[in-house]
Amino acid sequence: MFVYLFTLLLATSTWPGVWEITAEKLEGGVKTYYLVIQDEDSAELYNHQWYPQVVKTFELDEDSVKMAINFEGVVVPTVLKGKLDGDQLKGTIIFSFPQYEIAGNFSAERASAVPIPLPADHIPGTIEDGTVNIVQYLADKAPKGSLDEFIKFWQDDVVPRYFVLMDPFLPKTDEAVERSLKVIYESLEKLEEKASEQLASDPGNDTDYTVLVPAAEDREPLTIEVYSERKEWPPDYKPCCGEKLFNLKKFRLVAVAP
Repeated sequence: MFVYLFTLLLATSTWPGVWEITAEKLEGGVKTYYLVIQDEDSAELYNHQWYPQVVKTFELDEDSVKMAINFEGVVVPTVLKGKLDGDQLKGTIIFSFPQYEIAGNFSAERASAVPIPLPADHIPGTIEDGTVNIVQYLADKAPKGSLDEFIKFWQDDVVPRYFVLMDPFLPKTDEAVERSLKVIYESLEKLEEKASEQLASDPGNDTDYTVLVPAAEDREPLTIEVYSERKEWPPDYKPCCGEKLFNLKKFRLVAVAP
């Protein structure tokens, strides 16, 4: 039942949601981007630290996407073209230099079926006293009548609300999601207690914020950096080319497990 429900949630619409892109770098290796498709007319592209790239045009049809983009620090015209291949999006990123083109391949998988807002505007509202307590949010808001209701709430509400901060700890397969959510659902009261204990005993660290992530098993804390706060400028000042519009903040992700 669970796998069917999870698959159904992801299949409700072909495109909207968060697509995690693995792309070839010009200098070798790979790089991660996030494509957030709001609807057939609107999309955003972010780098691995969630700084928005410039989307100049966006075209979408039943099984393909085409975007003209400006990557930060890249001055040549760039186009992303992708086509659905089963449950993956595959294609090329083309850099058009004056005398030649360079194309690199990419693949992408949909990580959330629900789009997310701009992290720099959304994340500050989830922070309280230097903490993002996802465990407490679940304890306060999640339906407790059945596992299926809990799963739907997780996919429709919790994942898009906290995706940017939870992504490194999110299970990556249907089977892993099934196991993890079943444990979290059955242990929520215990997780709430452990989250409170964690906050009370946390000695502090050199990060800006702590994120308490519900988990099925313990894992080592992880620090990530996310552009998650709008910069404040003097009155009448207009940022010029090259100036960052957002502040990069450090988040320490702490798994809270039974």
